[in-house]
Amino acid sequence: MKYEYVDNAYWEAEDRSIVKCIRLTPIEGAPAHKKKKDVMQFSKYLKNGSECPNYKEVVEKFGIKRIDENTTERKERKLREEKERRAAAEQKKKTVELEKLFNLKLQAFEIEEVKNSNDRALRTKIRRAKNEVEMNALTTILIAKEFGMFGDNTNERAD
Repeated sequence: MKYEYVDNAYWEAEDRSIVKCIRLTPIEGAPAHKKKKDVMQFSKYLKNGSECPNYKEVVEKFGIKRIDENTTERKERKLREEKERRAAAEQKKKTVELEKLFNLKLQAFEIEEVKNSNDRALRTKIRRAKNEVEMNALTTILIAKEFGMFGDNTNERAD
């Protein structure tokens, strides 16, 4: 059975002692376009010290320059993918945090003292709070103010 290599071979080792590539092998009884795909890794030398014929075949077929180019392209692509993965994970984390903060703000406005407060400035600050600590602090201040804990008797409640 004859096989072919995909033109994407790259160096697995910096010293060019290991090459990695994809080998396509026809599948017996299947249409010609259906091929078995195997990821192959060949070391320059076999365990007995002789040169690996598969390594030699891949290097001769594509050339060192092309394999170098593939290696560089692959490294750049992997770095870009990792950067994108990290950015997506960071964005997802921020989305989860904002959703949690939104739900906490909803809960804060369910508290009677917050819901019924006439202090529009503090209520607005709670709505605009950027994190949980700020939202909790502002909610606490508003509730304390509603209970008259700051000596402001104008908002003192008669519970």
